[in-house]
Amino acid sequence: MKIFSKLISCRWDIAFLEENLQEVVNGKQVHFIKLKNPFKNDSWFADPFILDVTDTYIYLLVEEMQSNTQKGVISKLTIDKSSWTITNKEVVLEEPWHLSFPFIIREGEKVFVAPESANGGAWYMYELTTDKQGKDKLERVCALCNDVVWDSIITNYWEEPYMFTAAQDDFHLDIYRKNIQHNLFVKHESLCSVMQDMRMAGNLFTTGNHIYCPSQISKPGSYGEAVEIKEVSHSESGWNLRAIRKIVPPSGILNDGLHTFNEYKGLIVVDIHRQNTIISLLIKKLVMLKKAIKDKTK
Repeated sequence: MKIFSKLISCRWDIAFLEENLQEVVNGKQVHFIKLKNPFKNDSWFADPFILDVTDTYIYLLVEEMQSNTQKGVISKLTIDKSSWTITNKEVVLEEPWHLSFPFIIREGEKVFVAPESANGGAWYMYELTTDKQGKDKLERVCALCNDVVWDSIITNYWEEPYMFTAAQDDFHLDIYRKNIQHNLFVKHESLCSVMQDMRMAGNLFTTGNHIYCPSQISKPGSYGEAVEIKEVSHSESGWNLRAIRKIVPPSGILNDGLHTFNEYKGLIVVDIHRQNTIISLLIKKLVMLKKAIKDKTK
């Protein structure tokens, strides 16, 4: 049964880009440094956000999918920079529901995390703390939004905080504003696309006096095909998103997706979707074909 499961399964792997943000938005070809994962028989990791960087180590917060539970938890990974190897993993948050996309909010010396918790019925914020034994953990602080939302971020690049999320589907970027009275984000407007390319792929970033938004590109029956970098602007006339470039996974017949992009302290981290075998790749192609045919007949 384990052999059969491996034949039809897939996984996410974490990698860093050799290029910097300016080179990425200028269209330079990207090169991937894939992490060595000694825990690959038990877990795979996705949705990486960079927690901190030192001379020796990189610390990430990720969605960890454990093979024995098939439910996402938020874990902290320690990366040895000299060998690009994951040397330690520790679960920092587990809930009764699936967790992913651990968006990081920094306020002075404090670090807060707002992971995707759509199956929990709301979007919650947690504070990263360390207990007496030196173990990190996330403690719930409050709800940020009472709607069911996916892959959400908060940006402060404009005069007030905005929340970018997918509250409907991957064809819409839903923009929320803060209701001061209730201290919650509420839906303000939606931007629509003819493609599945509006779901957030990570935090907004700036380079060259411009603001950019990484978003996920998907196809019918296929989640997370690639990441698109969009330039974002906001004025009295509304929001404008202009596609700059598409980032695809590294070459290789089994590499068939890439769906997050995050930068911190000069490093860019992504995740790569990989089919374990040709059999699992063929199964995915059949699912995509079935979904495309179904959509055409609607």
